[in-house]
Amino acid sequence: MKAVLAQHKVEPTILKKNIMKKKLTFLASAFLTVTSFAQTGNPAPYCVSQFDNNYNMVQSVGINGTNFNVGPVGSWGAQNSYTFFNNAVFPSLSLNGTATVAISFYSVTDWEPRYFGVWIDYDSNNTFDPGELIMNNANTTFTDLPTGGATPGTASLVITVPGTALPGVKRMRLVRSENPVGSPYAPYSSTVQALACNPVAANSAYGCTYDFTLSILGGAPVANFTVSPANICAGKTVTLTDLSTNSPATWTWSAVGASNTLVTTQNPSLVYVAPGTYTIGLMAGNNAGVSALVTKTIIVQASPQLTVSPSNITICAKKSATLTVNGASTYSWNTGTGGTVIVVSPTVTTVYTVTGTASNGCSSALSKTLTVVSCVGLNELTGNWNEQAAVFPNPFNGQLNFNAFYGKVNMYNELGQVVFEFEGDTLETVDTSHLPSGIYIIKMTNELGNQKSFRVIKTN
Repeated sequence: MKAVLAQHKVEPTILKKNIMKKKLTFLASAFLTVTSFAQTGNPAPYCVSQFDNNYNMVQSVGINGTNFNVGPVGSWGAQNSYTFFNNAVFPSLSLNGTATVAISFYSVTDWEPRYFGVWIDYDSNNTFDPGELIMNNANTTFTDLPTGGATPGTASLVITVPGTALPGVKRMRLVRSENPVGSPYAPYSSTVQALACNPVAANSAYGCTYDFTLSILGGAPVANFTVSPANICAGKTVTLTDLSTNSPATWTWSAVGASNTLVTTQNPSLVYVAPGTYTIGLMAGNNAGVSALVTKTIIVQASPQLTVSPSNITICAKKSATLTVNGASTYSWNTGTGGTVIVVSPTVTTVYTVTGTASNGCSSALSKTLTVVSCVGLNELTGNWNEQAAVFPNPFNGQLNFNAFYGKVNMYNELGQVVFEFEGDTLETVDTSHLPSGIYIIKMTNELGNQKSFRVIKTN
């Protein structure tokens, strides 16, 4: 500032201003050192505004409600007041989208600087072109900036990002400066504009310049995704992978027939139970808009439905059982053998699992439990009946003979349910082929009310 003053008549007002600057330098030094506003990033190849002071005259910068505090008011001194705030984080902008930019300014004791400008290097050519000026005094309701100890103020403007801007990370520049030409103490004029690159010679420029980074998205997303695998077996999982461009922030999947028909995660996994042909759709969105619906088709093939007979299997120890499976083309048992039929002779209760594979390559598994009982002492349990009531054979399969001697017979399964009953004569034969294998209790009661109980087992 001294070089400018030397060219003009030193009037009392100007002398007073110099004294006030010196006082401010002394008072503000307690809050801010010269190095506090040292450059934190390399601006090259961008031009650097040269200023003959170390004032901070900007309180905060905000985009869409997210504010970054620049710092406390600075002091006047022979310093380059430039800072690249590469630690500031703002919401992403989008092509053809709008954003609210708000700048809060400190007032300073002097009557300068009164002008500001904000630029975004939309075309990434490392130059702040005139067409990249997004706001200044003239296009905001906040014109003459607060000076001379006035109340700090905020300038705000809703801007529209041009559709011709190149997506990616951009440099945004904020300048607050004096009249770049003529006397720095000239009154505010709506025709004066702050410059992104201050060409004024050293010792004649008064202001501050701050750079920030912004991210511009490439418009609304273009939805795309992959399905893996696109041909699955019923009951299996399909994975969807989002490949949408232009930085989507939301995803809406439609998947009729899947376990979840509406999903909003980026890369979901879905399960399809029923065979058929299904369509999966995706719409991706960001703050620039929502993509068109993109669909892909998947095929879900039927998995084999296995059956193993007999359905309920109980055998005596050291006996054999035959298991038969149907429903697929090829089979593999956990015994290490294959085929439709296996014969087993377990000594303890054992689970047998068979995996069947259909001609379409789909497979499923089914397990059966074979219950093994000792079959020792299965005849008479209790009784107060001296007559020779009897049941045979035991174990049985098919027909069961009762020697009831004019008595009543009730037969119960392991759940205590009556499976049949009858009034017996000297000898009765009952067809039990409809009963599953297992253990049964038989109670025989004569006409005097005397009872005998038997435990019997039916094998397959």
